[in-house]
Amino acid sequence: QAQIINCKLSTVGGNNGKSSNKIHEYDIETNTWNHFANLPVTISAHSTTVIDDKIWIVGDYENLDFLASFDPKSKEFKTYKSDMEGRRHSGCAVLNSNLIIFGGNKTSKNSSSLKSVQVFQL
Repeated sequence: QAQIINCKLSTVGGNNGKSSNKIHEYDIETNTWNHFANLPVTISAHSTTVIDDKIWIVGDYENLDFLASFDPKSKEFKTYKSDMEGRRHSGCAVLNSNLIIFGGNKTSKNSSSLKSVQVFQL
């Protein structure tokens, strides 16, 4: 998952044979990539969105209830507890200061697909 903040594209976690804790950053103005930060956890099968210049991370392949934010300016990483329905491979977006989480699944079986949408006021 990738997000753009201040002309920089940040990729968060992912999977290339194993889950990653890395954040890489692409500077659009200079056309360069760099390793920007390491998270204290590995994540994959997640979704991301930007709220107030922070990258929000929703879900994880193993930890379906995962919810966190990362501030690229301060490099602060913060996890949150929520009552969201656990999921991976979901989508998320922001609308009117609300975090909207939709779709995804709970296992690799098609029968675990989620049809729900959850809204959290931030």
